[in-house]
Amino acid sequence: MEQAMDRQLFDSLCALAQDCALFACNNQKKIHISFKDDGSVLTETDLEVSRRLVGAVSDLFPGCNIVSEEAPSHCLSWDSPWTFVIDPIDGTDAYCQGMDSWCVSVGILDKDLKPCGAIICAPHFGRSSEGIVVTTFPGDNEVYLNGELLKCPQHNEIPKQLTVGSDTLKHIDMSLYKGKLRAFGSSVLHLLSPCLFLRIDGCIDPVCYAWDTASAHAVILKQGLEFVYTDASPVSYSKDMLSGKKAHPMDMFAGSASCTAWMLENLPPLRR
Repeated sequence: MEQAMDRQLFDSLCALAQDCALFACNNQKKIHISFKDDGSVLTETDLEVSRRLVGAVSDLFPGCNIVSEEAPSHCLSWDSPWTFVIDPIDGTDAYCQGMDSWCVSVGILDKDLKPCGAIICAPHFGRSSEGIVVTTFPGDNEVYLNGELLKCPQHNEIPKQLTVGSDTLKHIDMSLYKGKLRAFGSSVLHLLSPCLFLRIDGCIDPVCYAWDTASAHAVILKQGLEFVYTDASPVSYSKDMLSGKKAHPMDMFAGSASCTAWMLENLPPLRR
């Protein structure tokens, strides 16, 4: 029998994630930038938010697996009922430049490593002065946006606007696409966009890490959308990915069934 998560513990983690997002807001103007070995940006905010979230998950859900972009993985047992996948600041490059398109992201995978829960806090993103907080509880099918039930918009079958990663044009042949492209700098917010915005029909996400997708993936599935690789197979998570390796070596499409079908047929990968 699948273990049920304690909702009060989940709510406590949600509250902490929102506190971490406010902490990041307050730090945004006074950060110091460093660089990882792969050239990606790192700030002290990433490290502190990671420390707080990893510590909280360890205390609230002892024995569960924890994967954070900025900390060693705590994969205690693959028989654990939950794996928490943390991106302390998704969109660090945007964050450190003073942009609004970043978020604190916690994805939750079940015992079979399937996305089942999410906490996403983007305090400067969206129409509300409070930004957006998107949550979905493991075991529920509902998704909430700022405490209100979220209903996915109806989209065009042929996409007219897509969110994309910064290097999508290096990976995907876009010659048949006649619509508009939007790039915010956060993989999680790119993937969430078809669930939030009427005029954004889908997303092209580049090869990335588990923490770049896990939270939004849970929302996508519960909103009735698809998330597939460019060979049409569903995006999934492996022990290798959760140990810090990149995902399947293909880009990914998110959107309605008709939208992803159009992308699969008309947006082929470029040879690498």
